[in-house]
Amino acid sequence: MEYDLYLESTLAAAKSNLSSRDINLAVSRALKKLVNWAAVKISRHFSVVANVPVRTIKARIYKRFDTNLRSARLWMGLSRVQAHYLGRVRQNRKGVRAGKHQIDGAFIANNRRGQTRVWQRSTDKSSPIEYVYKDITTDADIDAYLASISREVEQRFAVLLQQQLTFLSGA
Repeated sequence: MEYDLYLESTLAAAKSNLSSRDINLAVSRALKKLVNWAAVKISRHFSVVANVPVRTIKARIYKRFDTNLRSARLWMGLSRVQAHYLGRVRQNRKGVRAGKHQIDGAFIANNRRGQTRVWQRSTDKSSPIEYVYKDITTDADIDAYLASISREVEQRFAVLLQQQLTFLSGA
């Protein structure tokens, strides 16, 4: 999702008091704060929808800033998640409980590096085993959520830009 945010009236009022360097600095600061704010908002929402811990979603969000072009990118990885990232893993009679998720027929064992992981047999034989994954995109309607917060993002950018312009003007 990309936004072209032009706040002509705010920038016109700021030009009388600030240099163009200060205005560029205010815009880049506001943009960085906006992307950080959006990352928190998105990670909280999708952790509730997908029923996974926030730290799992936060680890999949990457931010990139380009101050010359006055742009920022927020990227979120939507591939499946290994079961041990879903929460504390506990073995029970049916299989494994990872956080709030029950995985029937699974078991807990260490991999070759000694890390505890959740495994499941891929066939009825004892030999082929594989990691257990959960798809986090099945529960989430990503495009609908991003469209719903687009107006909120624009309003937040306006507030952050005004704060930065006020701070740099010294008022």
